[in-house]
Amino acid sequence: ASEPARPTLAYDRSESQPNGQRQGLRNILASRARNWLGGANVEPGTPVELARRPHTEDSFRLARAIRMRVFTREEEEDEGFDWNAFWSKMAPDTVQFVIVFLSCIYSYCIAHYGPAFRVQLAWAFVVSLGSLYMPQFVEAIAVGAIAGMSNKRHPRVIPTTPWILVPAVLTGLLWIPFHRRKLFEGNGGRYGLVGFVATNIAAILFLMPLNVIPFGRYSDSHAVTTWSHAARFWLVARYAFCTPLAGILTRVTKISTGHRDITAGAMSALLLISLVQTVGRKGDLTYDISQAVTIGAFIGISDATVLQSQHVPLCCLLGVGFRLLSDPFFRGFAGKEALVSYLSVALRRLRVPKIASRPRSVCTTEYARRGRGVAA
Repeated sequence: ASEPARPTLAYDRSESQPNGQRQGLRNILASRARNWLGGANVEPGTPVELARRPHTEDSFRLARAIRMRVFTREEEEDEGFDWNAFWSKMAPDTVQFVIVFLSCIYSYCIAHYGPAFRVQLAWAFVVSLGSLYMPQFVEAIAVGAIAGMSNKRHPRVIPTTPWILVPAVLTGLLWIPFHRRKLFEGNGGRYGLVGFVATNIAAILFLMPLNVIPFGRYSDSHAVTTWSHAARFWLVARYAFCTPLAGILTRVTKISTGHRDITAGAMSALLLISLVQTVGRKGDLTYDISQAVTIGAFIGISDATVLQSQHVPLCCLLGVGFRLLSDPFFRGFAGKEALVSYLSVALRRLRVPKIASRPRSVCTTEYARRGRGVAA
């Protein structure tokens, strides 16, 4: 039987060429076509898709696609910048930034311009309120609420409302990499750490050079020289009793209710600080107990894989030590209590390594096997 006639291709004009030369030319053209059209997502059956097939499968259609000169890469460049893809990628970060910004301003305003709120009660109120209406953004709400805890006077850190916009913007920008990369995840002080760093950046770059606050705001020289106020018996006793109590209550609330970490801490702090400020008067006693409750709440919300429940009281006592030692420094700065909590949990992790979490079903299956006497 005679071989069927082969269709004439665009590059096969001379029948006098040997078969080896025609085959080599076909391979070269096929390779160039794939380089021109490589990486493009095209629909099946189109000339571009046919040209991307191996040349040995259908060389006639491949040559036809080459003659049509379909350059997909050039067509994609002519379309310009894809704004839809850009905004779809940036929309989650933009939402996080806006929530942190608004939460910071709201927390600062209700702490200094509203009812008889204090900064420790303001952040707990804002987080508890936000967890009811926007639970999916409660972490961003907590970061902004803690960043708004700076004092307005005595000592003066953020004197007026317009100046709170600076740390609010910086906190929103810093929270985006923390949120996307999950930095220090599981440590209860990570939320306030962002606000503390942002407040210090705002003070160094804007507030102090513009003479809004003095350069000596970072420390109290009299307190550094004496240290006698930090070693008072009743002051140490208040912190040593209230901080572990708040930490244990927060951990029990988190386990029993199943709330998210920061929500459980905010509700516990809101309950305890409200009782203290309702019963007690304004003074050092109420201030010290509110500080101790805030530190305990931040430590108690740490994840169980980072800080086990039996280590919460000891970690709270470490936080008391850090708080008393750092008392002359960063007075009135937002997130100072969270920084103390973060250092306490981080120091405890150096002694006790992080526990790898396992799915609940795996643990349940293992316990069931042990109960039936079956070897795992």
